[in-house]
Amino acid sequence: MAEVRIPKLNNNDSTYVLLDWLAEDGARVTAGQPIATVETSKATQELEAPADGYLRPLLRPRSTCRPGDLVARIPASADAPSGAPITPDEDPADDPARPVLTDAARELAERHGLRAQDFAALGRRVVRSVDVQALLSGRTADGPPPGRHPLSQVQRAVARTVTASHRSVPVAFTVAKAYTDAALRRLGRPDQRGFAGLPELIVEAIGAVRGRFPLFFSSFTEPDTLTESPGAHVGVTVDVGKGLFVPTVRDADTKGTEEIATDLMRFRVQAMRASFREEDLTGSNIALSLNVDPGITLVRPLVLPGHVCAVSLSGPQHELDLDDTGAVVRRSYVHLGCAYDHRAVNGRDAARFLLAVAARLQDGPRTGEGGHAD
Repeated sequence: MAEVRIPKLNNNDSTYVLLDWLAEDGARVTAGQPIATVETSKATQELEAPADGYLRPLLRPRSTCRPGDLVARIPASADAPSGAPITPDEDPADDPARPVLTDAARELAERHGLRAQDFAALGRRVVRSVDVQALLSGRTADGPPPGRHPLSQVQRAVARTVTASHRSVPVAFTVAKAYTDAALRRLGRPDQRGFAGLPELIVEAIGAVRGRFPLFFSSFTEPDTLTESPGAHVGVTVDVGKGLFVPTVRDADTKGTEEIATDLMRFRVQAMRASFREEDLTGSNIALSLNVDPGITLVRPLVLPGHVCAVSLSGPQHELDLDDTGAVVRRSYVHLGCAYDHRAVNGRDAARFLLAVAARLQDGPRTGEGGHAD
């Protein structure tokens, strides 16, 4: 008899909401078939059947669940008993319109004597603490009192990540100057069109140096042990006004600049549509914080929990210099920042890493697929 357990879907949440079952109790299902949808703070994920058999759900729709929870069994026979149902964290009883309350929302509601039926008029399948606060103020969550700005669902997830990072990662910081004119010329984009090509080039450059700096792409698997990653999976910040997301460019060490550009364009479209999948937002082992607005000269990025390094890209800067003939020329550059977990990386290596990324950037784009030589 196969078991269906809730996987770890992201690092921002300790609980999720099982929204609905996609097959009826007792229905025949096949391995790989989507059987349920689970909501996290950033996306909705489908659970797949691990084996052929007959679905026996153990959790009601719209109940909270945690990673590792057993939520269904799939016996090979339709006559096999499914076992006693698991008691859900949230009990929606027999009323499908009754909302599910998050832990924070339930605590606040109980403190003020509110009941589940008080939230039915909100028309929300999942009630969060901001909804409770809005109800207490006599308003819906779509109309908070003037001057109050409840954090969005995405921003609350960002807040949890920032808090965890500052609590657990002892961060040091180094910055380097990287000239960009040659790289942009090789990319084929004239300077007056801006620095649209730099994010792709930086991701490619970070991936290109993984072989020389494997510890920058590693993670602590034990308190005193780092484990290398088999590839460069670069999380890139994307914010189009609908919240901060950090989707992952996978295997950046084997991709050409055009492939990376395709990934980043897809991420921007997904951010506009709020259509990220969990697999887009997980699996990174290094992060790149993009801060490319003109006038932004330096940014210290956040080292995400589970990472040992994060790189930041500033806005474009310009200076006057003398060329080999003594003529005055205008040169463009950016600042590359490197925040690093000082338990794993020392300042000398951080400087060498940044200078290697800057040198690779000045080499220009890699147009072909496959590996590279360092």
